[in-house]
Amino acid sequence: MVPNFSSFFTHEVLPYINKENITTTDDPQLLFLPFYHIFGVGALMCNLFMGITTVTMPKYDFEMMCKTIQNYKVRMMFMVPPVFIHLKNNIINYDISSLEMIFLGAAPDMA
Repeated sequence: MVPNFSSFFTHEVLPYINKENITTTDDPQLLFLPFYHIFGVGALMCNLFMGITTVTMPKYDFEMMCKTIQNYKVRMMFMVPPVFIHLKNNIINYDISSLEMIFLGAAPDMA
């Protein structure tokens, strides 16, 4: 799986991020994915490779995630579809307008 992820990351994700100027090293990215899973490791490697400031959470907590997006002005995130659905249905109390791109993976798309 690592060669497939590596190929996808190198040939699809990085060129898109660079081409669209999606993020800069000054834009903190929030990671709460488990780093023992390929999606979490891949997201972390993406940020490290590009020199992006990375804010991590010890575990997924919806309130903490929303407050962190709001406080750090997070522009891009990696998340699984169930978290995305929860986010889109429950963002009333938070300003997440800084969030421009979400990469979904590691679970069936239920949105």
